[in-house]
Amino acid sequence: MRATVDDPQGGPRAMERLAASYFPRLILESSDYPEAKEARKDAPPREAFVFRFRGRVPQFCRAENGRLAFTPFPQTAGAQQFLCPLPRECDFEINGDHVVAQRIAYQAPEGWGFVETPPDCFWRSDFGAYGLDVQVQGRRLVASRFLMLPAQRVKPEHYEVLHRFLGDIEKAERWSVAIAALPDGGKTATAFEDDGRSEVVDLNRYRIRHLPKTGKAKA
Repeated sequence: MRATVDDPQGGPRAMERLAASYFPRLILESSDYPEAKEARKDAPPREAFVFRFRGRVPQFCRAENGRLAFTPFPQTAGAQQFLCPLPRECDFEINGDHVVAQRIAYQAPEGWGFVETPPDCFWRSDFGAYGLDVQVQGRRLVASRFLMLPAQRVKPEHYEVLHRFLGDIEKAERWSVAIAALPDGGKTATAFEDDGRSEVVDLNRYRIRHLPKTGKAKA
């Protein structure tokens, strides 16, 4: 990625595509790659790739009962690519580790605040793990998520359990946050207090139960 954005000819277009990968409807106004400036000073590259951009996203929010709602992560974590029709007749294989770790922050406009957030969740299964955490402080919201599906081969009789796990992840990815104009014009210190809610899920729905005598497994 560094070599691509450093290219004087293709770099600007690459940064535009990178920004659009996070916000598909983005109208890019400006972008900045700080590391490129450091490289000219012979400074060592950062471990993390840093990319900043500014733009507008039409129809990013939807109106709901006097509030504006949106999904914190416009793009999914990619669990849907592993969903296949049921039942399966052959093994299902994830060829390489699928790992997504993202963090994104939003700030509500003056006089507005976050009035609804999804519950936090952490789901661990025999096939991988998924987590979503949303924190609000004042007019600022920070959402973090991760998805880890290691390379693996799943037997047809066990794929239904994986399918269930992936389907629940897809539902969680559609959870929304909402902002609204505050009655006091936003003078309160915190518009929405995190109540520590957690999505409670029976983890057995993601497990393969092994029979102790035979070693065979069943969903």
